[in-house]
Amino acid sequence: MPNIYDPTFRTEDDPNFTNTIYGDRAVALADAVLSLGPEPMKLDEFQKDILRFALQADDNGDLRFRQVLVSMGRQNGKSTLAVALLLYLMLLHNAQPNVFAIASTLQQANIVYRRFSNLINSSSEVSKFFEKTTETRGIQTTSGGYLQVAPAKSASLQGHSLTSAVIDEVHLLKESTYDAVVIGSGQQKNSLIFAITTAGSEESVLLKRLYEQGKAGTKGLGICIWEAPADAAVDDEDALIAANPALAEGRMSMEGALQEVAVLPEADAVRYKLNRFITSENPYLPQG
Repeated sequence: MPNIYDPTFRTEDDPNFTNTIYGDRAVALADAVLSLGPEPMKLDEFQKDILRFALQADDNGDLRFRQVLVSMGRQNGKSTLAVALLLYLMLLHNAQPNVFAIASTLQQANIVYRRFSNLINSSSEVSKFFEKTTETRGIQTTSGGYLQVAPAKSASLQGHSLTSAVIDEVHLLKESTYDAVVIGSGQQKNSLIFAITTAGSEESVLLKRLYEQGKAGTKGLGICIWEAPADAAVDDEDALIAANPALAEGRMSMEGALQEVAVLPEADAVRYKLNRFITSENPYLPQG
């Protein structure tokens, strides 16, 4: 039976990949740990479904997807989801993980990194699995796993052998950056490139490519997209629910969402709250 928070488009199920052990482990770990930090976090049901979707496996334990794209409106808990996935990738997915947190800028990448680091440092139950963490130089597990942040520059990512990567705001990434990450993880068993974003513009070449490849059923790529119908008004409540699973599930308030779209420029409301592509990043330029 469909849930009210189900995505507008999701890669169809495959009967050869019904093993949910990795996803179930990720959810159980998040449920046990996320509430322990200075900023207590909790996964929504739709976020748990995303983890299980991303970590589908066959009976041999091989992941279905090497790349996963998740697209939804702003303020739906992307950072919390990223922290939950990083916990699993660092502690349970590989014996010696080499994980990158990547965003368009180092400052943006550090948002998730700091939340992850604060969670580790504030809980003795979690910190015992990690060596001393640093503000910027990375986080190491006691078993030799490593997490580091990186800005979205393809040159800085070339030559690295990654087990996994979590990429934020893919609409701002260049194709060369993303492709360098894919190549760097290609020889690792059960590597996972997990990309999360809001909608982009006509300039978001990479994101449009991933949308097209995902909807075409490209093997090894799974996508979940929450978006409003193309002709929906920005204050259409059904359209807002379609693009924002946290609103559908009840954590985000409809009153707050309507207040936001009432004051935002229409292009921003369409992009960030309805999760629809817009024509340009800068549709208006001053005279002269």
